[in-house]
Amino acid sequence: MAGRWRRLPEGLSAEERELVEVLRGMKDRSGLSLVELATRTLHSKSSWQRWLNGERLVTEEAFRRLAEVSGTDLEPVLPVFAAAMSQGAGDTGDADEVAATDEAADADDGEGPGGLAGGSLGRTGKWRQLRYLALMMVIVAAAAVLGFALWSGRSSEAAQAGSTAVPTATTTPPATAASAAAGGCLGVSCTGLDPKATGCGDDAVTLITANVQRMTIHVRYSAHCRAAWAKLTSATPGDSASITTARGGHQTALVHWGYDAYSPMVDASASDAGLQVCGEQSAGRGCTQVITDPATAPVAPELLTAPPSGPGATASTAGPEH
Repeated sequence: MAGRWRRLPEGLSAEERELVEVLRGMKDRSGLSLVELATRTLHSKSSWQRWLNGERLVTEEAFRRLAEVSGTDLEPVLPVFAAAMSQGAGDTGDADEVAATDEAADADDGEGPGGLAGGSLGRTGKWRQLRYLALMMVIVAAAAVLGFALWSGRSSEAAQAGSTAVPTATTTPPATAASAAAGGCLGVSCTGLDPKATGCGDDAVTLITANVQRMTIHVRYSAHCRAAWAKLTSATPGDSASITTARGGHQTALVHWGYDAYSPMVDASASDAGLQVCGEQSAGRGCTQVITDPATAPVAPELLTAPPSGPGATASTAGPEH
C-alpha cells in the first residue's frame, strides 16, 4: 500500500521531482518501513527521510540498494537519476562527501548506518555541511601527523639503542597523505567505508572467530588502515553480523543472497578499541570475545569453510574483501 507522502519542496527542479517520485514508488513497492529500509540498505532512517522528502538528492549507491530491495529493474529508472544529477551538479558539490557527512551526523544522534544537497537546502544547511567536511579533514590530517610522529619517534629510539630488529606487522607505519589521496583511509576516516574499495582488505587478517549455529563470524582487521569490520561465512539470506567498538562504533553486514557478507569498517586505531562481532540467525545469536587492542592481538588461524547446501547457496554479491 502506498504511503502518505509529504508535499515536495517548491525549489526542486522537474528532474529532481521525478527522481523523488521514482524513489517513493520503489519504497512503496518494497513494503518496508523506514527502519526496515535502513537496516536492509545500510543507510540511516534520517537519510531516507531526507531523500524521500526531496530535502537531499539520493546517492547512486543508495539508489541502487533501494532498487535491489524493492525488486525494481534499474535500466528504465537510471536515466531519471542521471537527469536529476545533471540538473543539481552545478551548485550541490560532491554527493558522496555530503552523504558521508549526513551519515556521521545521524550516527551521533543514534540513528544508525549513509546525498547531494537538493533545491530546498538553503544557506544554513550548506554552511553546516562545509563545517562538517572541514572538521573531518582536520581530524584525518591530525591523525596522520600524530601517527607518523609516533612512528618516527619509536624508530629513532630503536636506532639510538642499536636495535637491529625488523619491524613486525604491528609496527607498520600509518598511511601517508599520498596513499590517502590514492583512495586509502586511516582510523576514523575509514568509518563506514568498504574495506575492499579502499584497499584495506589487502593486508587484512582475522583476529578471532566464533560459530552461531552453522554460521561463522569473524573480526577482520587491517593494520595499515587501523580499521576493522565484521564478516560472516556459511550463512543464509537474512543472517547478519554486527561489529561494535568500546567507543560506540557500529556497522552491520547482512546476507541478501548467497552465503557470505562483510560490513563497512569501524575505527580500530585506539589501544582500547574493544572490538566484538555478534551474529544473528533465526535460530539464535552469538558473539566473539572482545579484542581490546587489535594492533597487538594474535592472528586467528584461517578457517576452511564449505558453502552451505540448499536454496541460496551461491556466491555473495559482496564478494571477498581479501
